[in-house]
Amino acid sequence: MSTQINLSMIVRSVCCLLIINTHTGMLSIPILEKFAKGGFVLNVIFITLSGYFLALGFNRVITSEYSLLTWYKRRLLKIIPPLITSIFLFSFVFYALSINLNLKEVLLSLTGLGYFFNSIPFGIHLWFVSVILICYLFFPLSYWLIKNSKIISVFILVGSLLFLSLLHPDIYSKISGEVFFRFIYHFVVFQFAVYLGIYHDRIDLLSILSFASIIIAVEYLTGYAGFKIIVPLAISTLIVFFINVTSNVRFSMRGVGLINSISYEIYIVHYPILLILVKTNFVGKPIGYGIVFIMSILIAYIVKKFNDKLFLVNSPWFKKALAK
Repeated sequence: MSTQINLSMIVRSVCCLLIINTHTGMLSIPILEKFAKGGFVLNVIFITLSGYFLALGFNRVITSEYSLLTWYKRRLLKIIPPLITSIFLFSFVFYALSINLNLKEVLLSLTGLGYFFNSIPFGIHLWFVSVILICYLFFPLSYWLIKNSKIISVFILVGSLLFLSLLHPDIYSKISGEVFFRFIYHFVVFQFAVYLGIYHDRIDLLSILSFASIIIAVEYLTGYAGFKIIVPLAISTLIVFFINVTSNVRFSMRGVGLINSISYEIYIVHYPILLILVKTNFVGKPIGYGIVFIMSILIAYIVKKFNDKLFLVNSPWFKKALAK
């Protein structure tokens, strides 16, 4: 079915599918594994889009269309139910396949914060959920601080990024592999995205290129590899710029609307599916590449429909909870 969509939906859908492609590297499929790259940039794009669109929509809370408490409830309903449903589903599958699970780790995963406790039995990718939940927690405060101190915020955000990029000669590996550095970097990226959302009507291409060029030049002159963590943010900011200037443009693309609507669910379920494929001897088999995409979309769709019906359609309690 053809659906009218905007550029942000296209970006989110493409990034979602490319993240699956990145993680298929664990299947070690000849030729295809060479293209299983780019996960760092894709995750930064997702974090940036989250902060940007949250800031754009937060004016509805400020103008008292609904309360701050309701705002938090809406965020949690979007993140937690699909996570819980997926964890229960894959817990049964993992058990059937004799994939070891620790009850404590499973329970911590259900909170969405398991990554901070090194409890990730269903995949390292769930770091995103843990980080975004903390970003949501502090978002109202971040929004208020950035909105009421524009110049100071710029210096703090750019200074933080520059400090992080110069903190270690191989900061890229630190962020990719250590909980603390991964959280701090993406938390700062989220705040930068909030800034872009608040001042979206003043974003200009020259400022974006100047920001990126200055920091990358500093990295080059100092001999540090920190530009690897700046370039993804520069790319994400450019994407936000084009999303902003094409906000009134609509495209007609079959299937993209569906992928966009279940992008979060696809992200949640694809990694456990890959773990199952590894367990069931699909390593090195090209057919595994197709299976992970098909099953991720199918299961994500089922999870989405199940949660929508359970929590958002047939539940008077949740309807009351989301009321003013």
